[in-house]
Amino acid sequence: VYISFIVAGVTEEFGKFLVVRLSIYKSPYFDDSTDGIIYASAAALGFATLENVGYAFSYGWEIILIRGPISTLAHVLFSVIWGYPLALRKIGYPKASLYFRLGLLGSMTAHGFFDFLLFTQSWYALMIFPLLAGMVVALNLMLRHSRRISPFHNKVAELYAECPYCTAKMPAYAKFCPTCGNKIGKGTQKSGNICGNCGNRLENNARYCTVCGSRLTEKPWKS
Repeated sequence: VYISFIVAGVTEEFGKFLVVRLSIYKSPYFDDSTDGIIYASAAALGFATLENVGYAFSYGWEIILIRGPISTLAHVLFSVIWGYPLALRKIGYPKASLYFRLGLLGSMTAHGFFDFLLFTQSWYALMIFPLLAGMVVALNLMLRHSRRISPFHNKVAELYAECPYCTAKMPAYAKFCPTCGNKIGKGTQKSGNICGNCGNRLENNARYCTVCGSRLTEKPWKS
């Protein structure tokens, strides 16, 4: 119980939390509810990789055949339990601090229970699969909730370009310039991709605006 819940559960989950909290959490790019899931998963994958390498050196590479798919996935699922409410706290969601404390405690408990079941080395170890399945369902619910509350939900902008003849702004799908009337044929290159929502100039292959976060579409957008 001590090794499962304290050494593994508390120490490892708190360590992964500190990595996120002391690094990317302060970044302006940590600005959406889904970011907590993403960065917590990244920290979990990094830790799982180091742990798998250590086990491979200690017990042989064959152990990765089991630890790779199961324990790595488990680390991700444990961490998103505190990662998502951490993001909710960052964006100022109501009662997010309470949810975060419960999430961190829940991740430590789930992690400890997972290890405890494995340490029994009996048929009880098979209970890790319904445990993982339950956490997968919880992750799906987090993602659905995140999409609903995200400020970028359904934020779409038409992609604009500059007319090669008069440099006027025109929709990227337009075949004629609305200003000078010239036909935009296949051999005529439009230039200067522009976000139709905020007017930001974009790279040629951009799919999202780097200023307002809108998803870019070359077709007319109807809300």
